[in-house]
Amino acid sequence: MLRVLPDKQFYSLVYLLLAFPLMIYLAFTVPSFQVADEGSHYQRAYQVSKGEFFPQKKVDPKNLDGYTVGGTISPAIHKVEAGYLPIAFKPDVKVDIKTSIILDNVIWGDDKWGDTRNVSIYPPFLYAVSSLGIILGKSAELTVSDTLILSRLLNGILALLLSTIAIFMVSRGTAVLFCILILPMTIAQTASVSPDAISFPFAALCAAIISRFNAEKIKSFNISLVICSVLLILISMTRPPYIALSMLFLVFALKNWGNKEKRIKLVMAFLISFIFVAAWSLYLTLNVSVPFGPEGVSYMARVKQILTSPLEWTTLLINSFVEYYVFYFTSFIGRLGYLDVSLPAWYYMLSGVSLFIATLPVKTSFPSELKKSELSHNLLILLVLCITTIGIFLVLSISWTPIASATIQGVQGRYFIPIALFLCLTASSSNKYGLSPLVKQKFLLLFGIITAIVVPLAVTNRYY
Repeated sequence: MLRVLPDKQFYSLVYLLLAFPLMIYLAFTVPSFQVADEGSHYQRAYQVSKGEFFPQKKVDPKNLDGYTVGGTISPAIHKVEAGYLPIAFKPDVKVDIKTSIILDNVIWGDDKWGDTRNVSIYPPFLYAVSSLGIILGKSAELTVSDTLILSRLLNGILALLLSTIAIFMVSRGTAVLFCILILPMTIAQTASVSPDAISFPFAALCAAIISRFNAEKIKSFNISLVICSVLLILISMTRPPYIALSMLFLVFALKNWGNKEKRIKLVMAFLISFIFVAAWSLYLTLNVSVPFGPEGVSYMARVKQILTSPLEWTTLLINSFVEYYVFYFTSFIGRLGYLDVSLPAWYYMLSGVSLFIATLPVKTSFPSELKKSELSHNLLILLVLCITTIGIFLVLSISWTPIASATIQGVQGRYFIPIALFLCLTASSSNKYGLSPLVKQKFLLLFGIITAIVVPLAVTNRYY
């Protein structure tokens, strides 16, 4: 009989072996700035490399809103991005080799002021690794494109190491964490200079630490709670709707109601996290945010609709799911580049099956974890994840959706990846019903191997 490795050893090892080569391949192969908003993110990283940690907001009479927000940018980055722009959103248009040679040899030049309003809301720490790549690349006199590859690799190495630690640490739902972190969209974002490269593994670490709350003694619990709160604040500074995940602290406070010390600390963690992100959002509103987005967007009109006609907004939400559920699913699994690198239809179906398999309980020789009290606990966790998901739609309906639109615009499946990682908290084992651990490991190993084959083929076929 084959010996079954413990989940944390098996999945962390498989993840390392499969994710790292795939990340490296994508970092080198995906053309410069062919990840969503990667050019803008790299300009923001360039500002951070210059010591401009927070963007400047200036009066600009030339703009309709009267303000410009940004800082020092590199025209060389813009030149390379603009050179590759003709292939973006056009799946049938390949990279022109002659043009590529010219663009990939563009060197760094003089700086200038630039408006980076679409990425100025992101906190500077998300760009620290990318900025280090810029500093090292310029010091070594690398071209802009080679420096970008260096930044992608540094981002990817840190992201995958943190993800591996999360898989090894999580006390339950190891397969769930592995399956979501090995998805093409997750790996593709880590192989870029997008803030997602860092926020995804932060979310995985946060979920892994929370999974250990119940078993920890008070001293280690205190340290874990502080780290977890910091991670949650950091990912919520990336997208404020994620702060709804702080309600998980309240869920665990209910579960530990008999332990007064733990209960109070969990409630305090919720309040501190929520207040900090609310303060950050207020700072952005007053000092950074300026209007941008599709024509017809009205923040005040949308807020009024939500407050006075919640049923009307609920209809808008339902219409969005009915209209775009396939897009949400496929862009969660993997629509790479500028959402123009599609994977085979059968792969999306396999991914759905794999995610389902990952969430199923496994047979053990120990008593079942899923008691009646666990069922209500898991339902509360799922409720928090649903509220967070709705929060994504709520914010984008205000900031990115024209009033006349019948659906909520701007929502992409990758926004749900950090939320989905917390599904590991609902996983369970069973001494009666469930898959054999060996069967589950074999199936997800096969899924990982297929992913490592399909993604390079799809990317190569798309661009070359």
